[in-house]
Amino acid sequence: MIPHARVSGTRRARVKMLADSAEPNDDASWRLTMLELNAAPVFAFTSEEGKMLQNGQGLVLFFADIDHALLELQNACMERPDQGMKLMPVGLGVAYAAVSEKKGIFVPGPSEVAAAQDLQLPPPEMAATMLADAGLESPIVQWERDVVPVFGCFQMSRRRADGSRFTPLFLSSADSQKAFDAAIAANPKRAEEAGMEVDCLPLEKVVKLAISGQGSSKGPWPRVLPPTKSTLYLQGKYP
Repeated sequence: MIPHARVSGTRRARVKMLADSAEPNDDASWRLTMLELNAAPVFAFTSEEGKMLQNGQGLVLFFADIDHALLELQNACMERPDQGMKLMPVGLGVAYAAVSEKKGIFVPGPSEVAAAQDLQLPPPEMAATMLADAGLESPIVQWERDVVPVFGCFQMSRRRADGSRFTPLFLSSADSQKAFDAAIAANPKRAEEAGMEVDCLPLEKVVKLAISGQGSSKGPWPRVLPPTKSTLYLQGKYP
């Protein structure tokens, strides 16, 4: 059965989408952030002809976890073998824009939702400061099933080809933990730094942070990196 992530009950205060303006795609910072997000793929079902399929509510499902996408594809093909369904990679920025326009919905992997729920504690000092500077609230307490969790440590940074620095964030909790462990192994004293721990934020808050940092001298600002397993799948090396 193809899942449709519904959320019932009263939501905690959620961050408004950046698309509050009438024409969000005209904003240069929005466009640049969406382009950077496209480096991380999500996956959608398509027909044999390559047309993106919708669920019963007319929404495209964007799977953030390749294992979950492959499992649901297998189930869907068993239910409807005549459709010749396939998986198609979609840039995260393209999917985010579609979701913001109510044309799609994200489907995070169950293991990532569980990891996100485990991390729903007061955010580390560094993350809290960045959120406050951007006018954003702390993460929601109950993780919602249609919200993509993004993992990372806000004390870490990497360098782009142009010399600018960014905070690496991950759609995979395992990738995030691996990067964190590598940073500590390279410099064990960093473990004593305030805020040197893995945090988790909803994707839309990460997007707002990234947009607020475009053209700013402050930072480093977040950048979502492609999941290792998704990259291997696209290379034909997974599963």
